[in-house]
Amino acid sequence: MSIGIASSYLLIAAIITLLMDKFATTSKIRSLLLITFACLLPIFDMPAPLYIRGAIGDLSLVSQCILAAYLLNYYVVDISHLAKTIAKKQFAVYVLMLALALYPASLGLSLIDPYEAGYASSDWHFVLFSAACAAAIFFYRPGSQLFTFIMLASTTLFWLNALESTNYWDYLLDPVITILALGYLVVRLIKNK
Repeated sequence: MSIGIASSYLLIAAIITLLMDKFATTSKIRSLLLITFACLLPIFDMPAPLYIRGAIGDLSLVSQCILAAYLLNYYVVDISHLAKTIAKKQFAVYVLMLALALYPASLGLSLIDPYEAGYASSDWHFVLFSAACAAAIFFYRPGSQLFTFIMLASTTLFWLNALESTNYWDYLLDPVITILALGYLVVRLIKNK
């Protein structure tokens, strides 16, 4: 199973875990059984997660790491609440800054195309790579080491060609993580009022 296919299974598991946690009073064992059933159940001779991959493509490695961390935190080990809240907010802001740099320009709203900088052969690739390393250093604070690890792991896996894409942006950002970051910050703003 490739890393790209694994993202669809992680997404199914995270969605089921979130829904079971919010709306059902079941045990973690039942949630794990439901996840296993949903991931293995063939629908027209293909598992359900492969339909998700066909619809949205592969998630970025950052998204995959965050989904895996969410599942590990829920089922295996609990991280301190304050550290998680601070780290989530910082990371959501960072993801939105990346999205604001990439998506409007990729739609032709500027004279430069930052997506082109994601290719290792581009002259601008060093700038993008340096910005990702700076973000990893920025996140290295007590309680935020997870996000430093995620940034460094994504960068390392880019150099190892872990995904089908050869663009660094595809390892850092995708629409799913952007929407989740925006939603998280909006909910935090509403709760703080």
